[in-house]
Parts: sequence; structure tokens; C-alpha cells
Amino acid sequence: MAINPIPPTVRLALMTILCGLPSGGSLAEDLPAENMPAENAASAPITGPRELLRRWGIDDSCFARLIDGRPVGDDENETLLKVLFRIRGFAKTDLQRWARPELNLPELLRDPEAPRGEVFRLSGRVASVEVRRPLAEVVERCEFDRYYRCEFLLGEDEQPAVIFARNVPKAWREGGSFDEPSGALGVLLKFAGDAERPTPVFVAPRVAWYPDTLLGRLGMDVGLLDDLVDRKGLTSRDREAFYQMHAAMARAEPGKLLRDAKKQLQTAADELKRTDKEGDEYYSVVPLFNRPAAQRGRLVALRGTVRRVVRVGVGDEDIRERFGIDHYYNIYLFPDDAQHNPVVFSVRELPPGMPTGDGPDYG
Repeated sequence: MAINPIPPTVRLALMTILCGLPSGGSLAEDLPAENMPAENAASAPITGPRELLRRWGIDDSCFARLIDGRPVGDDENETLLKVLFRIRGFAKTDLQRWARPELNLPELLRDPEAPRGEVFRLSGRVASVEVRRPLAEVVERCEFDRYYRCEFLLGEDEQPAVIFARNVPKAWREGGSFDEPSGALGVLLKFAGDAERPTPVFVAPRVAWYPDTLLGRLGMDVGLLDDLVDRKGLTSRDREAFYQMHAAMARAEPGKLLRDAKKQLQTAADELKRTDKEGDEYYSVVPLFNRPAAQRGRLVALRGTVRRVVRVGVGDEDIRERFGIDHYYNIYLFPDDAQHNPVVFSVRELPPGMPTGDGPDYG
């Protein structure tokens, strides 16, 4: 097979470390679709979240038991837990499509029962997290033994809100006080608080974390990195983190990643009081293999020779719809200090003229 000529050495800035692969392993040629609950809604088109909940047995009578103007009481826990249980079955594409972009409280409070069960896009800061545990006899039916009550401050005016979530970042799972940028796609349950400052109460599959780091500033939920497992190939469990990281990297302005990586190297050199004027331009690959968990989410720059490039088509409609990703490339880079072990770069685009393929003549 004819190979277009390319320079023998290709320089690349690694988007960020996702997870360490087993020796000789590779990045999945296409990540499997996310596992969805076996019992899904009927095949007829669903027009909105309230209809989906109704098909799962959470009808108007369940929402009628909710009382505004007070915190969620024991007599409302059944509805709360039912929604928490069922929200895992909401497809992410549906949550995004149904989500209202703004929370206009004055408008919603004109008829507070009408928006119950609707999805809202929430953005702000998490102030505290409390771990909640269902009663023992409820755990078997709910299929989860804990959930989280998050006190939230929405937007610039810091409107108080409460989000009950199935999952939160690992750093918050023991509960406590926080002040962290975060967000969620939440189903409105009711309004707590008093008439002067009503507090909307939501149910969400998870609360996202956007810390003041490269990935957080680029809009990736950094909490997704918590549950990745090193030395195993990427699986459906890693799917959301993988594609969110791709989307985040695409939002970085051209050249920024490499500039930031070199700036980090210079800072590290200054802290070590190095005497050489130039310093290193690229990172050692050794920590990526020896201490992969400590490198996760870290920006690095590597230099080496590419021996294989594979184009991977993305067949999952939800990924194409949510992120606009219909393909990516796996680039197998062999740095000089990697002892013939490749590092896999997953990228959206190739340099102009760079061919896909492999074999003894590719490099």
C-alpha cells in the first residue's frame, strides 16, 4: 500500500491523560454504547419528560402529593425515590433536548404545579452535600443504597436550590461544605422555601463538577474521571468521560494546549531551580506507565514516531447528536523513552496530508 510521505518524527500535544491501558492494549476501536435499563419506555414517541415518567407509573397523582413551601417531607419521599430510581432511564439526548435553558422563577410560580416533571439546565455552585440512605426495606426496590442532597446556588444571583442526585463526584461522596462550580440536568420536583425566596427542588442523575482546571474551564465534568479503571481497555463505563474530553479539547483555541503544556514544564523547572536555560520541551513518558492514576486529567506534551493511525467511525446517534462527533483517530505514538510501548492519542483531526494505516513502511 502506497504511503504518502510524512516527516519521520511527529510532534503532538496530548489532549489530556484519560486512563492507562494494559501493556500492549489499545484504545477501543469504537466504544460500546452505554448500557441502558432493560425496561425502557414503550416504542411510541415520547413528547416530554412528564409523559415518560407517567409511562413508568409516576403519574399526576404522585406529583399531587408534593406540597410547595416546605422541604421534602417523609410523606413525599415515595415520589422522590421513584423519580430518583427512574431518572437513570432518561437518555442523555432526551435530557439535553428537553432541558429548558433558563429557570424563570416568577413565570414558573404563576402556576407552580405546571412545571413539575420538566427538565431544566442548572448552572452555579454547589454549597453543601448531604448523604442520604433509603430505609433498608426500600433499598432492594430502589436498587441504590445512597443518594445525595446538594444545596446549590444558581447563576450570578445565587438563587438557592436543592438537587437530589443519584451520583456526585468522588470528592463529595462523604458529604460536607463546598464552594465548587457545578451543574446538572434536573427534573423539577417542587418549590420549597418561603414565598419571598422560593427554593426549587430538582432530581438529577448526577451533579457535574467544573473545577478551575484546564478541563473544568473547557466545560468537562471532571467528576467523570473518578470511576475510570487503569490497565483495562476502555469500556461503556468510560464512554461519557471519553467523549466529553473529546468535546472539551475541541473547545480549546488552536495552539493553547501545547503552550500550556510547555508553560507547565517551565514552571516545574523553575521550582526545581534548574540551571539549563532551555529546559525540556517534552514530558517523560515513564510516569504515564508507572503511575497512570496520578496523571489522569493532566496535560502533557510528548514527542515520538507514529507507527499506526486508525480512523474510528462513531455509530452511536446520541454521541453524534450531543457532541457532533462522527469519527475520531487513534494515533499510536512511540516516544524514545517508552521502550517500544505505544502511547495512544485519540484526536478529532489529523495534520494535513497525514495518512491512516500501519505496517513496516509507516512511520
